[in-house]
Amino acid sequence: MRGNDFPEDLLLIVISHLGRSDLNALLRSCKRFYGILVPRIYRTLRLDISPEIPRTLLHPHNAIEILNCLMGSLRHASSEGDTSRFLPQFIHSLTYVSYDPRYDMRALPMLSTILQFTAHLRYLHLDVLESSVPLVLEALRRRGILRNPPASMLEAIRLPAQTSLTLPRLETMRSTKAAVVAAVLERHPLKTIVIDHAFPMVELPQLLPHTPSSATNSLTRLSLSFYSHQTEVAPIVKAIGATFPSLIHVALHSPARTCIPLLEAFIAILTSEYSLLTCLRAMSVNHGGRRRAYTDTLQDMWEAISELGHRRPPLREVIMGRSMVSRIGEEAPWQLIPHIDLSQWAWLLRSSTLFGVRRSLIRTLLHPRSLGRPQLPSSILLSMRSAARVPQLRSSMPTGVFDTTSPFERFLLGAPDDVIDKFFSPWSPDLIIRLRSLNSNVFLGVEAYIARAWDVEKSFDRWFFHVNSFLRTLESCGAIVSGSEAQQHFGRHEYRGSDLDIYVPFHGLLRMGRWLKQEGYLYQASGGKHVFFDAAAIMVASAAGQDFTSHSSSSSKASGTYTTFNFVRPQDDTLKLLRMDGSHVQLIAVRQDPVQFIIEHFHSTGVMNYIAGTFAASLFPRATFVDRQMVVCQDTTRNSLAHEIWKEKYRRRGFTIIEAVDDPPCTLETRQWLRNVGDKATWVLPHARSSMLGLLSESSVDIRGPGFEVLPSYSGVAPSGAALRIGPKFVYR
Repeated sequence: MRGNDFPEDLLLIVISHLGRSDLNALLRSCKRFYGILVPRIYRTLRLDISPEIPRTLLHPHNAIEILNCLMGSLRHASSEGDTSRFLPQFIHSLTYVSYDPRYDMRALPMLSTILQFTAHLRYLHLDVLESSVPLVLEALRRRGILRNPPASMLEAIRLPAQTSLTLPRLETMRSTKAAVVAAVLERHPLKTIVIDHAFPMVELPQLLPHTPSSATNSLTRLSLSFYSHQTEVAPIVKAIGATFPSLIHVALHSPARTCIPLLEAFIAILTSEYSLLTCLRAMSVNHGGRRRAYTDTLQDMWEAISELGHRRPPLREVIMGRSMVSRIGEEAPWQLIPHIDLSQWAWLLRSSTLFGVRRSLIRTLLHPRSLGRPQLPSSILLSMRSAARVPQLRSSMPTGVFDTTSPFERFLLGAPDDVIDKFFSPWSPDLIIRLRSLNSNVFLGVEAYIARAWDVEKSFDRWFFHVNSFLRTLESCGAIVSGSEAQQHFGRHEYRGSDLDIYVPFHGLLRMGRWLKQEGYLYQASGGKHVFFDAAAIMVASAAGQDFTSHSSSSSKASGTYTTFNFVRPQDDTLKLLRMDGSHVQLIAVRQDPVQFIIEHFHSTGVMNYIAGTFAASLFPRATFVDRQMVVCQDTTRNSLAHEIWKEKYRRRGFTIIEAVDDPPCTLETRQWLRNVGDKATWVLPHARSSMLGLLSESSVDIRGPGFEVLPSYSGVAPSGAALRIGPKFVYR
């Protein structure tokens, strides 16, 4: 028997027993086999972007590879003849669940583009974190999937209702975010809505505007989860009935302590309000719950349910948890079923059995190989027998929809992380920042790289278990991290073996030291200090005339007195396994503002970088990270041996040392005489970045700092051997 004559049902049974390599070979061996397999492989997609811990389970880039593969198939959408390589035409169910906003910046633009071409999509599940909701809405609006808000009230009156050219067959929408569901419902007449997570009551008007429309009239099944008081149930039920008059199934979810009052209020309102939900056939509260009290509650409310059924003939089922009171017809008696099969309300379940294909159908895609056809994913779990019932599809390309994504945009959004990192490694930070202005896709691709390359958690994860707690402690203590660690953060390099230098004012010394001890660091007394850290900190602060419990005056003219406290962490097998080799932290207590201290006392411009609790700043970024130059600004004639040591160290790292005999760099940051921390010559990288155009976090970061002046050596005031004099303002007037 030839391959073309092999029965399709037998073929599906045979391939259910094949391994990954055999499936890949079979997919590419015959055009007929390819046409049979591909529609079933891509019928149901589930894209998971899980947290990176544990990193060995499911890497988030698997979803990026799937989306990139689908993006590559869009070029076959308008091709004549065989369109089997146009993969989005086969998608009927799509689930996107993400817990990493950094990957959302790359995945969501590709997802919104693919959704334009999924003419047969019926089920859409979108779940993201709250910080990514604006990006979801913006990406879908840019592709015409959501309605663009009118620019003015007059425009809203004049413009006719928009007809969506995308997702013409979309019926079911599932999400944990009511704002996303409400935005999709504005333009697409859905039949089923499921909101899994309890959303705040302030978001309720977005989903329930009390005014029905052509889109809301088509909705027949609704599931809501919310936290509310018993007195708020009546307005919610009335809003549901007014907004969705054609509902047949309603499922409400609330905390266990309020579910019984919720059902009582729900039944009372439906009994008294005849005009609400006239088509209702089934209602459910906390569907699937296992509490014994649910069955008892239904028994206690038997008369109320019977009265409700008499007033509402279409009503057939009242469910609470796993118990149900139901009847066969209008005149049939009600019956109590203490334990029901959850599949009776299959629309409330996940998409695992929605279309007869397992939801774990596809997790990893390989890029097209030599034959130009996609390979089978490595972890396909296909229910072949149920898939045999799926009919063949003909190519259905939405009219008026075109893919305008350039190859460079696809590269930034879909390439692996290591490839993107290698591409941007020779780029200076200022060029990377400028690239964002090209267009929205490039902006998001670059922002995703920035969030990964300048990730402050990655900079400190070898030092601390709780990086976010460390940053909050830095902010509350007014402390900063400077030295080699700050230079590594900006330069995207890693120098193992260096110490971590934390500069903290006296008022934050005690708190910072105690936090380090909580992280497992041990205090090592030196220089005649007390053997106990608390006592040593109090004694040092008192000797310097500082109050260690409150902020000192910002107008203080105190000199740069400082002292160092050493903390070490013994290395064990657990720390080695986690690659947490940071073992020596220097806590440097200064009498003045830490930023002012590094300006007045650091040996060169190359180390005038610091990391604060909410941002990182570099005072001389172009000379340091673009020209790779370090300009000396301290007296090198005293203790010359120590100066030669640091010069040699930074020469080995690729820096050029500029001294008094050399010409200083001619850049804005060195030409400008009077400068301030946070001026236009300062580079600022906020730790928390926004994924929305025009809403970057730079504008919300307070980077106001002390002023200083930059004077060249020929001015006659620079220290001996220094190319620049950097110090307080107006010191010579």
